[in-house]
Amino acid sequence: MFVHIPKTAGTSFRDALDSHMRMVYDYSQGNPVTSKDVSKYIYQQDNFYDFNKRISSFKNVCIAGHFPVYKYLNFVTPSRIITFLRHPVDQVISHYNHQVKYHNLSCTFEKFIATPKNVNLQSRMLYRIPLGLIGFIGLTEQYDCSLKLFNDIYNMELKSLRSNVNDKKNMQKEDLGSELLNEILNNNADDLKLYQSALALLKTRSEFNKNTDPKRWVFSHAQLNNKGNITGCAFTCGEEDKAVKLELLVNGGISHQFEAKEFFSEIPKARLPRERYVGFKVANKCLPADSEITIRVVETQQIIFSDKLFTKR
Repeated sequence: MFVHIPKTAGTSFRDALDSHMRMVYDYSQGNPVTSKDVSKYIYQQDNFYDFNKRISSFKNVCIAGHFPVYKYLNFVTPSRIITFLRHPVDQVISHYNHQVKYHNLSCTFEKFIATPKNVNLQSRMLYRIPLGLIGFIGLTEQYDCSLKLFNDIYNMELKSLRSNVNDKKNMQKEDLGSELLNEILNNNADDLKLYQSALALLKTRSEFNKNTDPKRWVFSHAQLNNKGNITGCAFTCGEEDKAVKLELLVNGGISHQFEAKEFFSEIPKARLPRERYVGFKVANKCLPADSEITIRVVETQQIIFSDKLFTKR
């Protein structure tokens, strides 16, 4: 499933995918690019069950389009979800220029960036699934590097294309004054945080793949809850059915090891492996106050959680 966020080099990536897979497109009701099966089952009949059965009969198929990830979240395992992100300032400007050129947008740039549907678009489209569980996240600014990583992970040979490039731009980044620039950043604080996390994730995963089989990468999500426990989930990139073995480090020293094998009830629509028995919990009694806490994968030393705890016991 390719979640195509507008103006993130998604059309270039989609066109590259099109030569390798059978593509099923959902670009909204009435859009000429939207596939007939989507129009029939989703927009005419509102029948997701029959649509899922229909596309499951296809070989090597990919659902792609301008839809939120949650819409088809139960259709694929998280390791098969793909998207691209872009720095929010560049994404907003490019989105505005595209709307002006192709959709006869007549409002001012100031009004466009303040309109709710144009604010935090990237994080809203990925809402309800943590970044660490998404199969692949590329970055527009590092497109070729992202494409190479994608090919390595999925054993494909997608070529670097440049599609839907707007050479006639009404607004340039260089034209923005500090006031407008700050307004975009403030309005899209969620997108900026998401982009910075994706940037760090891309770097970490690229380094991981230099020395390790990409299929040994562990998708994970971990957080400190209001009871002082660390809860989360972890599962492998490959099709292995074994639980991921983790270890807890306190101030750099190994405290104990455990497996991600508890039932994980969060994100109920997600199609998680091992029938959802991928969860874990580290009780607060194992987390001393004023300590550096790290959780990492035993097999590869991949870090899935790291934080400084200041909680008073």
